[in-house]
Amino acid sequence: MRIKSGEIAKITIAVIWSLLNLVPLAMVTMGSFKSTAEIYLGPFALPSRFSWENYDRAILRSNVLRGIFNSFSYAIVSVLIILALSLMTAYVLSRYKSRIIGIVYILFVLGILVPTQATYIPLVSTFGRYGLTNKAFTMIIIYVTFNLPLSIILITGYMKGINKEIDEAARIDGCGPFMTFVWIVAPLAVPAAATAGILSYINIYNDLIFANLFISKTELQTITQVINSFSAQYVTDMGATFAAVMIAILPMIIIYMLFQEKVIAGMSAGALKM
Repeated sequence: MRIKSGEIAKITIAVIWSLLNLVPLAMVTMGSFKSTAEIYLGPFALPSRFSWENYDRAILRSNVLRGIFNSFSYAIVSVLIILALSLMTAYVLSRYKSRIIGIVYILFVLGILVPTQATYIPLVSTFGRYGLTNKAFTMIIIYVTFNLPLSIILITGYMKGINKEIDEAARIDGCGPFMTFVWIVAPLAVPAAATAGILSYINIYNDLIFANLFISKTELQTITQVINSFSAQYVTDMGATFAAVMIAILPMIIIYMLFQEKVIAGMSAGALKM
């Protein structure tokens, strides 16, 4: 069977993209078993001996597990709030038509266009003035605010593709708008919600800038802050850093593996449709 040139191009791009993602992961995996000197001498070489000393320093002698717990907590709580607000907002934006609703939708689109960097100084000034730094709920408010617009746009686009005749059938059966949303439209929008949730989770879990701006207490630090602490001004413990990175990515892998089917379904079914 002959393979078309278009298929060969797709396979080639897929292989190159896979290598671009797998090579750094392999480098970090091998580096987590090496000393810092070995990493600098041969970053892609196999370890001379597999040692768990880096994991010992990363887990027992640092705040890695606490950092993972904090990042995971911030991410999960924020994502739940984001999905609840996004689903309700998307239902209104996709099911009702008026000038005000159109303006609200445009405002959410504009929310994506605002550079995050432009908000750092005003946010630090405002939250610092009212003593809201080093607070878990402050981080959740910030994460929800900055991830909400994209989630609303994703889910709204998906809900627009859900036939409105379903709503009419539910109305005939005696369901009001709220019950129609809860029992019919929201369950049908689960693929889009999973896509939005995974994207928000990754953004929040990997955040370093907002965490550095608003968190200084050790017990509230995120995993990115903990990993960053392995780097001193002149010396970086690369082995322990790589070990900490390997431990830190486990929650992301687990979350993605649990919801990957919903994510793929949401994107292939038109979650990006406007």
